[in-house]
Amino acid sequence: EDADIERSLALDLCQRQVGGLIVVPTADDHAYLAREVELGTPVVFLDRPGSGIPADAILLDNRGGARAAVAEMLAAGHRRIAVLLDRRSIFTMSQRWAGVEEAFVAAGRTPDPALVIDGLHTPAMARDAMQRLLDGDDAPTAVFCANNRVTIGALEAILPRGADVAVAGFDDFELSRLLPRRIRIVDYDVADLGARAAETLLARAATPATGSHTHLVPTRLVDRGGIR
Repeated sequence: EDADIERSLALDLCQRQVGGLIVVPTADDHAYLAREVELGTPVVFLDRPGSGIPADAILLDNRGGARAAVAEMLAAGHRRIAVLLDRRSIFTMSQRWAGVEEAFVAAGRTPDPALVIDGLHTPAMARDAMQRLLDGDDAPTAVFCANNRVTIGALEAILPRGADVAVAGFDDFELSRLLPRRIRIVDYDVADLGARAAETLLARAATPATGSHTHLVPTRLVDRGGIR
């Protein structure tokens, strides 16, 4: 998450005359690669969109995945749904939060600001936030966690006290299948994400094209845990 390091590494690779770049962006402006693109070096952005140059982007359907998870909770009758996120300024977080809002709007409701906590960078921060919610006078009956670190932290608060809280989280994680209770995960094929980026880069290298195209990789809701 250091834009200066990104720029330095990318330009260093271009000086070595690489055939193309796949970049998971940190910088807000990628105009520093404009000259390289003009000279024919294809660039593909992965996971987050870039800006300032014509380039393809391979992105997860972050908005659709979050919307589906929260819509399922609303359809199940949950009235108090907590939402735990990292910084909403991060592209993936902003898209997932937008999906949450869309699910609430479709149900004729709005998220309760008291149940929305962001800026959670670590499992420990998510655990502490979830514990505060559980200790409140009107605890949530469900929680949507916007990435796997947040999901892990929320479970560290929920499982020891046996709280009756439905959990849905974005991103799978190790040992999720061994959890003692069922949770829902917004899952996707990581290999497919990388393969699409590589295929797009190779296609651009073989047949240069102008303009920018965004390709969304779909997500799916799956069960994890609940092993008896």
